[in-house]
Amino acid sequence: MDAVPANFKATGTGVRSHGAVLNGEFAAAVAAPYDLVVAMEIIEHLESPRAFLRSCFQCVKPGGRLFLTTPNVDSSFALATLIMKGDFHRFDDEYLLTDGHITPIGRHQFLAAAADAGFKLEAEAAFGSDETKLSEWPKFWVLNTMIRKLRGNPGSEGAIAQYLFVRPA
Repeated sequence: MDAVPANFKATGTGVRSHGAVLNGEFAAAVAAPYDLVVAMEIIEHLESPRAFLRSCFQCVKPGGRLFLTTPNVDSSFALATLIMKGDFHRFDDEYLLTDGHITPIGRHQFLAAAADAGFKLEAEAAFGSDETKLSEWPKFWVLNTMIRKLRGNPGSEGAIAQYLFVRPA
């Protein structure tokens, strides 16, 4: 699904794309439940991630899956940015104007909202890095390093968080 279906190009693959307004209930706008729904870099643009997840649940067949990605606000880099600048990385005024990121969602809130919608977590990971910028900001690098050492959870690092949920059969 995309707000602008022309953005999604999978010509000749048999993959269907639907246009829908994702800030409300959209399940009725799509044809039928699917084996897999993919929402890459969408949820952080929405006013109600919980309503989005509830609609996704209706779009996924029992036993089907939902794959989502979003900026990782739980990484040490994102937390250091929050402490130093007052906003999560990618959620400041600059990103609001260029990318429209309005809703940072941490892992705890994400998993609770998905469970409330009816999903079960199957897998999660994080990938990518924003840390090339750290060499420009020595205080920032120190703070980032301290947060990482205090947390001791390397699985939460990476610029992008990805989640795979299953709808129980």
